[in-house]
Amino acid sequence: MFLIHFPHYIIGLCRYFFVFFLPNSTALVMIDTEVADYVQFIFHQYLEGISLAQICKQLNEQGAPNPALRKRQLGQKDRLSKDTERWNAASLNQILFNPMYAGDWILSGRVWDAVYLYSGKPAPAGVELPTVEENHHEALISREDMKRASLKYLQDRTLRTAKKQAVRQNATNQTH
Repeated sequence: MFLIHFPHYIIGLCRYFFVFFLPNSTALVMIDTEVADYVQFIFHQYLEGISLAQICKQLNEQGAPNPALRKRQLGQKDRLSKDTERWNAASLNQILFNPMYAGDWILSGRVWDAVYLYSGKPAPAGVELPTVEENHHEALISREDMKRASLKYLQDRTLRTAKKQAVRQNATNQTH
């Protein structure tokens, strides 16, 4: 494994990427090739309309290591949670909307807000778009797939919000 080549500079595994800082402060990002197919699987399934719950179930059935388990497999510490060996929606969201998978490096801002950057949709008041360096490293998915995933998420969220509002309105109407 290529970790031996840069033992002093590794900072860790970042959701299926190895990240190294070299002496000149350059970030070197390398794909964890042993699990890269799972990232592509996640994007493919999500863009095909498969629910996050179903994707988690498929990954768990395949024995795919989630990011926390993968860190432990590589001998790194991770934050312990109740269910560190099983996939959950939060783990999927952290992959689906992380610019690193499109080959981009976040220079400033929050990873989660990149959903607005890639979708082209306006960010809500108070949300600053992250600053990214495009084509920083090898991509696991295309920028177009990142855009499609971001648009799908925002559309799905709009539908969920509308359904919740309709349920509340219906409940209010029934009480009057």
